[in-house]
Amino acid sequence: MVLGRARNLGIEVVVGDHREFSAFSGVFGALLQYPATDGIIFDTQNLIKSCHENSAVVSLACDLFKFGPS
Repeated sequence: MVLGRARNLGIEVVVGDHREFSAFSGVFGALLQYPATDGIIFDTQNLIKSCHENSAVVSLACDLFKFGPS
């Protein structure tokens, strides 16, 4: 849904591993999935700090029940 809406507004979306992201020029925000798709919880504190230092906002998409008992 994010990709489709962004495309219609002319916004470029970069999808990838947060541990490999370092280019903040022109970035106005980040959407981080928590936990990761495989259930791992990463420490994103440094990325969030870097985003804020570069005037970018951060949102977390949290689904804590996804990996609970079935």
